[in-house]
Amino acid sequence: MTISRLVSRFPAAIAAYVFDQMSAYKTSTKSSKAVIYSELEQTSPSSLVFRWGLKSPPPVSGREFVVRYVFKQLDDGDLMVGMASTQHPLAPAPPHGFIRALATRAFRISAQSPRVSKLTTTSFMELGGAIPKVLSDTIVVPTAARTPLNALRFFIFLKPESEFDAPGQDATALGLLLAHDMEKARRSEDLLKEQLDTFVARSLALRGLAEECPWFPVMLAEVLRNRVWSAGGTAAQKKLDDYTEKDAVATGRTMPLLLLSNATPEAAVDEWVLAFPALQTLDEEYPLFRPFMNAVMRHLLSIVDIGLKMRLFSGALLSLFDLASDLYMSTVFLQDDKTRPVAYATLSCLAISLMLQAGLTAFVNKKRGWKKILREVL
Repeated sequence: MTISRLVSRFPAAIAAYVFDQMSAYKTSTKSSKAVIYSELEQTSPSSLVFRWGLKSPPPVSGREFVVRYVFKQLDDGDLMVGMASTQHPLAPAPPHGFIRALATRAFRISAQSPRVSKLTTTSFMELGGAIPKVLSDTIVVPTAARTPLNALRFFIFLKPESEFDAPGQDATALGLLLAHDMEKARRSEDLLKEQLDTFVARSLALRGLAEECPWFPVMLAEVLRNRVWSAGGTAAQKKLDDYTEKDAVATGRTMPLLLLSNATPEAAVDEWVLAFPALQTLDEEYPLFRPFMNAVMRHLLSIVDIGLKMRLFSGALLSLFDLASDLYMSTVFLQDDKTRPVAYATLSCLAISLMLQAGLTAFVNKKRGWKKILREVL
């Protein structure tokens, strides 16, 4: 599989980061007795053949890899760091209790601008033995996605707010990264606070913002929890210098309702900022704030569809009420000879409308079987 991410750093720095991460194969032997590692050949600083294996408890056999690790510059100027299974005379066969597996990982780093590079990773793994491909994929997919994401995290954490790009790409990446990392933790108040404090402490830009506004992580936690409740408080009248943690809680709790009532996350953030003078000042003094919050809310909206469901059910209920009112008025008109033609016209329009909707639904779902069509029509 292939995964790509944009990273705010020049290619050589990203290549150095990837090289450093690959050293984990060697250092893992110091932290675990279940790992074997040995270097078989090194013809140059950019080419290394090594054996790496992971022991497994009986009756499962361990897995051993013999791979060549290379670094080179391609003809188009891109940098490539690659690791591929190979054969070597010093490791003709796996040791006792191991099965030789196959693995390929390639990292291509291409410059997109003087400050932004594209990191593309391609991974393949075949564990061998009786392990099915489905199980292999459960290992390959997270592993393949981890390195580009970790590279993005590593470099964005090192950037101060003053070095963030003007269009807001760095702030957007930081916001998406925060929402991604807090996705599971937001269900637990204590865990969310712990992980959020860690994230803010590691990010140079957010740490500077939190030092100026100590209540900022508290407000961010309430936004990430995304629970719909009444905010209350007097935060809407306070300025930035007078803000407290209690005001931050009230401010953060207003966001879910705004997210429900606006068509886009950006519109919700606009209304949120305009409702609080302190946030307006924060938006003016910290250019990263607006694109950062837009990215956080965009991610929250993608994983929490309560607003979509509420709008859908509200529309369906209004349609049912409209149908009930038309039927009621038709029964009233049918009782009078003067208004009976109006009742027939209303009932005809309802019948035609329902038939058109049923026909369109059946046409759209014609390839999904009659049971699905019947369910959608009803």
